[in-house]
Amino acid sequence: MNFRQMINDYTESNIFILKIINNKIHVYYYDDIDNFSDKKITILNNSTNYIIKGNNLIIEKMDEEELIINGNITTIEMAYNNEK
Repeated sequence: MNFRQMINDYTESNIFILKIINNKIHVYYYDDIDNFSDKKITILNNSTNYIIKGNNLIIEKMDEEELIINGNITTIEMAYNNEK
């Protein structure tokens, strides 16, 4: 990451965040959604995949900066993606 990007991330507060609030997953500043079904949602950020597994998963809210996932969440996995 270059110096300009580090300053921008700090001042704009656009660093990737994944929080669990009231049994919902809140994701801030993600890059893309790679996979979406009612059993698995894969979120991309830089070269990392965040895999959310469960049943009856739904995207409750989705915009440029925030994503809220609701449902019966069983696991959250993190995997490095070396394709990028």
